[in-house]
Amino acid sequence: MAITNTKERLIKRWSEILEETKEDIPSLAEKYGVEHFRSVGYYANGLKDQYARVARLDYLLNNDIASFKKNLELEAECQIELFEIFENRKPNDPPNPGLDPMAPSYFSMFIFCKLLDALASANMENAICIASYMGGRSEIENKYDDEFILSIGYSLKYAVENNKVQLQTWLPRLKAVCEDLKYNISEFIGYYLVLAALLENNLEKANWAFTVLIVNHKKRCKMDKEDYPFSDFYDSPDADLFVWGIGLANLCKYYGLDVTIDDPLIPAELIIPVVESNERIT
Repeated sequence: MAITNTKERLIKRWSEILEETKEDIPSLAEKYGVEHFRSVGYYANGLKDQYARVARLDYLLNNDIASFKKNLELEAECQIELFEIFENRKPNDPPNPGLDPMAPSYFSMFIFCKLLDALASANMENAICIASYMGGRSEIENKYDDEFILSIGYSLKYAVENNKVQLQTWLPRLKAVCEDLKYNISEFIGYYLVLAALLENNLEKANWAFTVLIVNHKKRCKMDKEDYPFSDFYDSPDADLFVWGIGLANLCKYYGLDVTIDDPLIPAELIIPVVESNERIT
């Protein structure tokens, strides 16, 4: 797959960013590997972001499928290790002097972004592991998460874990918040539609849901921060490669829903074959 639109300026910029990012990763990884830095969220988060960037750019610029999957796997593994460090901290452990401590905000339900990246890598073991660590931190959630972050985070968590009862509880909340004008996130309704179709094991609804998902993703990619609170994809590689959509497609395929998606934003070569043997989410 090539860039979907002719964007010479962006392609030049992306090529420079890809080269710089690949050069930065060894230094970040080396620092993160030193014991003195292990509880420093800054390095782990920086490393995750670098892996995510390389995955996207290496595929868009070089059609490197192996790099796409491997770097998203490395991002997920870094997230899992971050959870493990946080969970195993002792209550009275002092932060490293002069360094950024392991901030609680790193473990809010906003981690749903990393869960979707993990799903896009097609490594379901990593995705299920991240989902298992998500949630159950009410103090952190009350401080850092709004109703949207909670509802999409928990809906994705329970969809990955194949937990029908909990998914039925959270999906209506996700739908309600997407329809609530005060949140200004109606473009996320496609996420609800995909997960609802998966819950029903309804292929027709799922195919339609992906159409809605992609249309709204394209709208989001045209919005800058003045227009929209979730404008992460504006002028970014995600405008040409819908990584979160790839993640949702892999989730559907993993649970036996053989969705058909006809859009270059979600390349077929990045989607896993349908897994007929897995227990349906219903």
